Amino acid sequence: MARVLPGSIGPCLGVWLLAVVSAGCNNPQTPGFNGKINDANGIAAAAAGYYAGARVIPFAGLGNHGVTGVQVVAAAAGFNLANFATAQIEALAAQRGEYPSSVVTGVITTMSNGQCSTGSGTIEWDDKDGDQKFSSGDTFVFTFNDCGVQGIAGNLVYNGQLSLTKFQLGPDPDGDPNGGDPQGNPSSGWAMSALFTLDNFKVTEGQASRIYKGGFNFSSVTPDGVKEVIDIKGQSLTGTANSAQDVLKDFTLNEKIDRAIPPTYSFTADATLDSAQFGVLTIATQARFSGTSPFDPSAGVMLITASDKTSVKMTVDTSTSMVLQIDSNGDGTVDTTRDATWSLLAES
Repeated sequence: MARVLPGSIGPCLGVWLLAVVSAGCNNPQTPGFNGKINDANGIAAAAAGYYAGARVIPFAGLGNHGVTGVQVVAAAAGFNLANFATAQIEALAAQRGEYPSSVVTGVITTMSNGQCSTGSGTIEWDDKDGDQKFSSGDTFVFTFNDCGVQGIAGNLVYNGQLSLTKFQLGPDPDGDPNGGDPQGNPSSGWAMSALFTLDNFKVTEGQASRIYKGGFNFSSVTPDGVKEVIDIKGQSLTGTANSAQDVLKDFTLNEKIDRAIPPTYSFTADATLDSAQFGVLTIATQARFSGTSPFDPSAGVMLITASDKTSVKMTVDTSTSMVLQIDSNGDGTVDTTRDATWSLLAES
């Protein structure tokens, strides 16, 4: 079994998995997965699986990633479902005090989407029971028109619509009588769940645009506004760019957040990625990832397996380093072990 240090990899692994390798590499190492994980593309396969699963992004390897605030998100550019869904819920909560003086039951009320730094966005709220409060059964439609979201996570531009249905809102698990409303006292707890549906929803990152179609169930529970558990589950989410499709299937993400000082997080992620570039990859968390914000995880184990049973297992050592074990013939035995870093993974 060979062990390779990260310095021996050099520039031969580019950002794009199918790109021409850098000048100066005598033996091109990454011509593409072709349904097989091996020593040449093991790091790229680990990156594809990790960023598709842990970030719940159908398009992996599109820039550096990290943890911002208390959310695991893309640090440069990247559409992240957990962060995106949370932002929409926060946009709803930000409407507190901005409701019309009277709301007629069954009549849709249009509100602003405050997260747009450029362009515009609206939220159409169907207050089913007319109580002027978010309550179970209400429905929401978000419409974006060149809505720019700018900040530490980079610049994204949204266009199109998404709907939020099957909305359920209740008190926190401890039964706080003042809980049950994310617009209430920040120290109170609440539980919320909803179905997000995207239909030809366009996300532009720099010069690249992707169109998403599919849906996912989102839930968030907090007992005190400090600790929070987020769950995302979906059967299929398709992303299309330049006629190439990536499909994330049977995906789940469980994230636990503690906003105490210092803020900490942990998560598990499992999915199948069916990619035009990567082939079919099965992504399975074998040991929960965990870390301290704003750093990458300092613990966690994930196994990424190709359709022919070849695989790469990533074991996190510290918030900067990890070990990759590559099985290049699918017999269940490690053939190559590589020492790697989070920065190297993000560049692959």
